[in-house]
Amino acid sequence: MIGSAPRRVWVTGLGLITPVGIGLERFWCGLRAARSPVRRIDRFDPSPFRSQVAAQIGDFEPTDFMSPKQARQTDRFSHFGLAAGQLALQDAGLDLDARHAPRRDRFAVYVGSALGGIAHAEQEHERYMERGIRAVAPNLALAVFGGAAPANVGIALGLHGPILSTANSCAAGAVALGEAFHLIRSGGADAALA
Repeated sequence: MIGSAPRRVWVTGLGLITPVGIGLERFWCGLRAARSPVRRIDRFDPSPFRSQVAAQIGDFEPTDFMSPKQARQTDRFSHFGLAAGQLALQDAGLDLDARHAPRRDRFAVYVGSALGGIAHAEQEHERYMERGIRAVAPNLALAVFGGAAPANVGIALGLHGPILSTANSCAAGAVALGEAFHLIRSGGADAALA
């Protein structure tokens, strides 16, 4: 936007998938109750590790946000991305089909992750080692690569604007937010899930 002022950008909705609670209301209730989500890891056997505690997301059910088929074909990484996107749209009060909604071809999806779908990749590798290549899920590459979550969010919600995945370790989410902010401010998109 050479010669014109940068556009103003507002954050209008939050989609929280946290160990404290899923969604804004449950998150705030968990914080107010001062309940610690830190406990012994139960998603895998932590016994080989010195640290065996974590704040895991435990009460998340993917089929609350997508079809069972879609849940089977995607990794937890994409489950969280799609759920967070839906919750953010809900919190913003944005109906994508409403007349005043941003055009879908000008609606971006930017998601950051340190590791993407690595857990799913590890499971499929074990299947490969035990039973060979025919046992590996045919959609493995689409489920685990770093861009899987934003691509799956864009497909599920029918958003056709720019899609970007950032992989900057612990800062990945903040980088995704910053990149989406700059994209909107420069006029490259009208809205974004980030």
